[in-house]
Amino acid sequence: MPFYFRNISYINSYDGEHCIGNLGHVKWLVRDGICSIRVFLQGYSCPRGTSVTIHLLTDDNHIHRMGEFCLCDSFTEKLYSFPQEDMVGVAFATVSGLYLTFPHFYAVSLPEGNRPVLLPTDHTSPSSDRWQRLLHTYPVIHPLKNEMDYLSISPKDISILHEKEQPLAHNSFLLHGYYNYHHIILGQYHGQFCIGVPGTYHRREAMVARMFGFPEFEEVSERITGSFGYYMTQILL
Repeated sequence: MPFYFRNISYINSYDGEHCIGNLGHVKWLVRDGICSIRVFLQGYSCPRGTSVTIHLLTDDNHIHRMGEFCLCDSFTEKLYSFPQEDMVGVAFATVSGLYLTFPHFYAVSLPEGNRPVLLPTDHTSPSSDRWQRLLHTYPVIHPLKNEMDYLSISPKDISILHEKEQPLAHNSFLLHGYYNYHHIILGQYHGQFCIGVPGTYHRREAMVARMFGFPEFEEVSERITGSFGYYMTQILL
């Protein structure tokens, strides 16, 4: 029988050991081998554009970085989807909750309602440290509407990624895009590290992109047939 899990958990913010308030809730859904985590944040005093880092919290009290996003004016919603057995390197069965770091406090959401595990607010993950080093190594560009930093890289630079991503160096769709446009991009998209392959939006090309593991298309301007953008896939840094 396929595994199914559905739950809503509250997000509580902490200053050291003291709970300082509720910041929203999380909807957890595992179905057909996919785990969807929808985060709803509200009631925060942080200004628009404040950066929040989000992690998975596992049973062994380790945190695993999922990504980073910016707060909106008064309400922020983010959706993350992963294979149930490989959520940024961990399986759903080992996940005990979410851990979010804000500039001056942290927040925890536990789907089973357990007492939060207190962790230092200045924690930085290996992926975050690596990303900062890469920002000083490769050309930084801003090719998308979100104006976030992306790196201009080539297929040979796939070697800097996690060992699970090495097959991308021989991905036919990626190589085709690179030889047409002389670059690919590395950065964060919807809170996840990603690779983007340049191309134009056509229904047939989008189907081919999905076949080769690039399911999302982010246009540079309005998405219309023939518009330029990037076919995106999530990666482990």
